[in-house]
Amino acid sequence: MSELASQSSSGIVTDAERAHLQSEFADLIAQVDRLANGAGYNGISVLNAASTLDIQVGLDGTAASRISVATVDVTSATLLGATPPAIGHAGRRPGGDRAAHDGNPDRRQPARRLRVG
Repeated sequence: MSELASQSSSGIVTDAERAHLQSEFADLIAQVDRLANGAGYNGISVLNAASTLDIQVGLDGTAASRISVATVDVTSATLLGATPPAIGHAGRRPGGDRAAHDGNPDRRQPARRLRVG
């Protein structure tokens, strides 16, 4: 998602490409929600609500033979706010700064140097 937002804020992306990136971003948000709402154990949702699960691990019913596990809400509404963000060109200068792009689409790899002569 971060990479999509970074690509979208680039001055070399057209509006049509930006719309495609927004669609892909929305699809990823929907996948986060689908996974969070579908993750469960024994009929108990474990990723779409913050709560505590008490699990019996010993033979007697004492507190020493139980563990408590805190669950978290990882739906997009919790992670991203009530309204999922739209990616755009907020970080771009008006008119675009195309000279800032280093020609390296995969930023995890160092840019190659051009040999002359």
